[in-house]
Amino acid sequence: MQEWDVEAQSPLYNIGSVARLTGVSTGTLRNWEARYGVPASIRIAPNGHRLYTQAEAALTRVLAERVAAGTPIRKAAAAVASERRTPVVLAAALRHAALRLDDATARRVVAEAAAVLPPDRMWREVAAPTLHDLGERWAATGEGIAAEHLVTEVIRGSLHAALVARRADGVAPLVVVACGPGERHELGSLMLTLLLRDHGVHAVYLGADTPPSALAEAGTLPGTRVLVVTTMTLPSAWRTAEALIELSAQTRDDTTAARLAYSGPGFAGAAPIHDLLRGQALYVGGGLDAVVVTCAALARDQWSPPTGHAPWSGEAPFSAL
Repeated sequence: MQEWDVEAQSPLYNIGSVARLTGVSTGTLRNWEARYGVPASIRIAPNGHRLYTQAEAALTRVLAERVAAGTPIRKAAAAVASERRTPVVLAAALRHAALRLDDATARRVVAEAAAVLPPDRMWREVAAPTLHDLGERWAATGEGIAAEHLVTEVIRGSLHAALVARRADGVAPLVVVACGPGERHELGSLMLTLLLRDHGVHAVYLGADTPPSALAEAGTLPGTRVLVVTTMTLPSAWRTAEALIELSAQTRDDTTAARLAYSGPGFAGAAPIHDLLRGQALYVGGGLDAVVVTCAALARDQWSPPTGHAPWSGEAPFSAL
C-alpha cells in the first residue's frame, strides 16, 4: 500500500462524504470507528460533525475492499490501522496537528511514533523532518513558529519520558551530556543521552544552557568518564570552547578527570574554534551516530584516534552522518 502524501492529511471530509467515497453506510462507518478505530476522525467541526482526512478516507476504502473480499473485519482493520503508522504518515499528522496547535493530537502522534519506531528512527523520520518542514515554512512565510515550539515541547516531553523509562545503569561508565552555555536547543542532547543508554552506557543529561561552573563540577566529579557538550549555534559554540579550555587547564594533571568532548551543528565549519580546542577537548563528530559510537567507546576506554589524528585533536574522528 502506498504511503500517503503529506497534504493528504488535511481534514477534508465529513462522514457523509466518506460514505459516498467508500460505499460504506454512515452507520457502519460510525461502528467501525468506535470498535476498530478506522476511520479515525481528526477533529469535530463547529457544527458538531466529525471530519476525516483524505488519507483516512483512502484507508477506509481499502478496509471496505478487504472486508468485501472475505477478510474478517477485526483482522482487516488491524492491518489497515498499522499502515497508518508509517513514518511519513506520522510526520504529516504531527505537522498538521502542530499547525492547528492541536496539542492532544500532537502528543498522541508522537506517542504512537515512539511506540512503533526505535528512538533513532523516530527522531530521523518523524521528529526531525517535521521540525525541518515547520522551520522552512517559517522562513518562507513567517508563519509556523508557534507550531514549531509546540512540536519541540511535545518531543521534549516524549524524550524525557523515554529517559525515565530507561533508567541509567549506575555500574556502567558515566557520560555526562550537557547543552553549552547559552544553548537552549536541547532535543539533540536529549536524543544523544537516550541513545547512549540504549547502548548500555550510564548517561546523564544536565539540561539546556549549562553554565561553565556546572560543566566544571560534572567534569571533575569522581566516576565521570566523559563530559560531552553540545551546541546548535555559533555563539554558544564560542562560549562552550571558553569553558572547555578553562576546564582543561584546571584538570590537566588530574588523571581521574573526565575526558572532555564537544559536538553539534554550532561547531560546523568553525575552524578557529577547533584550532583553539586542539589538545584541549575532542570533537566527536557532527552526526548523531558518530557521537554515540565515539562517546560509548571513550567511556569504555575502547577508543583510539584514527591514523593521522592526535588523541585530543579538534578534528572529527568520524565523518558526520
